[in-house]
Amino acid sequence: MRHCLTIAITAWLLLFTGNAFAQDTFDDSVARAQLTSAVENHEPVDKLEHVVVTEPVAQVAFFTEIVGRPDSKIQHLWFYQNKLMAEVNLTIGSGRWRTYSSKKIRHDWTGNWRVLVVDNQQNILAEHPFEVVAGSQQ
Repeated sequence: MRHCLTIAITAWLLLFTGNAFAQDTFDDSVARAQLTSAVENHEPVDKLEHVVVTEPVAQVAFFTEIVGRPDSKIQHLWFYQNKLMAEVNLTIGSGRWRTYSSKKIRHDWTGNWRVLVVDNQQNILAEHPFEVVAGSQQ
């Protein structure tokens, strides 16, 4: 099942990655989803748009607020150059739930990244593409 999900998402990404900075998309159950440098007190501390700079390692987090899906599960799928790098399982505990996952990105992992939020039926709830550049390239 996991292998099929990876293949399906990779195929979908290959079809729709013509514009590396496509607009974020959200399902109705996603009240907020954003890339941030950290989460404190259950809130993102800033909003990273579409470029992340590594010096030498970038720590980024993907914050998601889910509404109307109590007692369910979601996953954050972190892709680098269309390769699945991390799969993070997250439990939604109530009708309004804030959660996040984080990723350390090495300086040599420059290029296109994407975070997908999927439910337990593999429906894509949100996506956020971003680019990682080396510290001296900003």
